Amino acid sequence: MAKQLSTFDYKNPLPEYCNDDSRLAQRVENLGLRPRRGTTASSQHSFIDLECFLYENSPTFKAIVEDKKSWTFGNELDIKRFSRPFLSSINIELDDEKLKEEFYDFYTEHGLSFENIIKQSKSLYTFDHIDGNPYLRYREIEVGGVKKVFTEVVHPKTVMKVVWNEEDGIDHETVVICSDFLNIKTDGKSKNYDVVNVYPAFSKIPGGRETVFHFRDEDSCRAYSESKSGNSLYWQFIQWAASDLACKVTGTATVTKNLLFYKLEPVDSDTGGDNNTMDQGKAMAMALKNTMSRDGTAPKELALMGYPEEAPTLEKVDVNRNEKWFEKVMEISTRQLILCERWSSVISGFEKPSAGVGGNTVVDEMRRVKGVVENDQDLWQSRWRKVFSVVNEFLEAPDKFKDLGICYPDKLGEAISRYDTVQG
Repeated sequence: MAKQLSTFDYKNPLPEYCNDDSRLAQRVENLGLRPRRGTTASSQHSFIDLECFLYENSPTFKAIVEDKKSWTFGNELDIKRFSRPFLSSINIELDDEKLKEEFYDFYTEHGLSFENIIKQSKSLYTFDHIDGNPYLRYREIEVGGVKKVFTEVVHPKTVMKVVWNEEDGIDHETVVICSDFLNIKTDGKSKNYDVVNVYPAFSKIPGGRETVFHFRDEDSCRAYSESKSGNSLYWQFIQWAASDLACKVTGTATVTKNLLFYKLEPVDSDTGGDNNTMDQGKAMAMALKNTMSRDGTAPKELALMGYPEEAPTLEKVDVNRNEKWFEKVMEISTRQLILCERWSSVISGFEKPSAGVGGNTVVDEMRRVKGVVENDQDLWQSRWRKVFSVVNEFLEAPDKFKDLGICYPDKLGEAISRYDTVQG
């Protein structure tokens, strides 16, 4: 469970998330695991909780990632011929509709449906932005001559890598997958974790084998990649903190503030003197409280002061909601998050588009970010080609399928093309 952050006990929570609970840290050390952050002796695996919390509660960052994800993956796939991977001139459109249908039916029949590929692409993309370490668990099963493959996106919080010693003589990576490392159980039937080798190594399972694809940065020599949101984490936190503070201010029961100065009638000392005068003032204050607050209970404190004038006077005090400060913080942080993601505030709707003579701001922005989307598409298409190569070997796929691969739709290109057609 993620720690709950609150401005009522306001402090910078980031250091609080840097170190794991002592019990979890002890488990990590005893099991010889390498956590996502920190070291085996001083783990910081729970930092993922903070990344997930800010992703869900930062008003801008999640909206940006969801928007990019929509333009990148869409809701359907095409098929291209990739005769020479990473050589764009050979990656050609496939006009043979019958071959496309055969490709679609073959892989869907064996468990790798286009619907799941789209859904899992989006999930992997999200975890890539939150933590930088998306995992795809892959299984091959053969029963009675029937072959099936299964793919599943694994939450990075449930994964830690095993630290192998040199004397173990193991040259591949292995992960432990557990939904709750704090309460991991290693005894017999109560075991609640799996140990799986990382691709290209495989682990044996009943009826087949399995592996985990760790889609980290190719140029990373570390066990884990850095989060793509790392450079924007503080801006996410600033947005959440500002929004939380706005909720606190909005939730107050006070609807107005007034200072009422009035003279209390003196009371004879024989009947109680000043105490009765004070009681009279409190009764008046309680009556005012019920009319000046939303629920009749706030403000909780009242101050009574003597005032020499005969006639009561009323001084109104504005309730400071600090709207300008909040708007400025959100404006600056949104701009920074947009820059970190190399995206467009116009396309995401954070900024009102404007049109100049002979131009269209929205289309201009689409042209500008098209390269960002294409880079993401190329990356994930190549990652899925790696998965398909393993599937093809297991299923003994027809040769005519082996140089084919999935292709995400060019939604931005289509939108730009429609605009150019209308203008032309």
